[in-house]
Amino acid sequence: MTVLNKAVLIVEADVDGDGTAETGEFHMSGNLKITPSIRTGYLIGGRGSTVNSVASSAGGSGQAKRQGFYLDLGGGARIYEIEFDQWEGSDDQWGDTGNSGTPTQTDATGAAPMTQLEVLMEYLAIAEIDSRSPATLRCGEHHANGLYDELDVAVEGPQGTRSAEDGSWWSGNITLVSLQSLEKTIDGASQTIS
Repeated sequence: MTVLNKAVLIVEADVDGDGTAETGEFHMSGNLKITPSIRTGYLIGGRGSTVNSVASSAGGSGQAKRQGFYLDLGGGARIYEIEFDQWEGSDDQWGDTGNSGTPTQTDATGAAPMTQLEVLMEYLAIAEIDSRSPATLRCGEHHANGLYDELDVAVEGPQGTRSAEDGSWWSGNITLVSLQSLEKTIDGASQTIS
């Protein structure tokens, strides 16, 4: 088992308009910062403090009255905030082929920073990323040879910044929210036990 020291976002979209979706792989490794977190989603979160206060007063229990009831049934979301730098000449795959040289509508591996940024944004603008067709995240222990499966994710607020003073690189940040794949749920439900 090995830890993946980069983040790989996989997005399917028909970016060249030929009627067939391309599978773009975006390998983020430069100045990489990955911040995983859990966005809690309590079914009941902090509610009931008034009921608790009345019950404590009536019963004379001596317990603190400003306490709420929480019920966690696994709600919320797993979040990955990813910050990275990309630069001209990088050999990290940036699209569907990973072939550096002449950039195409579907791949900007090794290309100029603005081209890399535009190719990523084109995939994200055209793709319909949701539980029907999630993007995929590989990072840390979430990959084929890691401890855990790859993550099905939705994309929130992708941004890229290219500095006018030094045009040889650009910085990106993206929020990825783990989601349940509707396709995998339906496939699992249709299997029979023999």
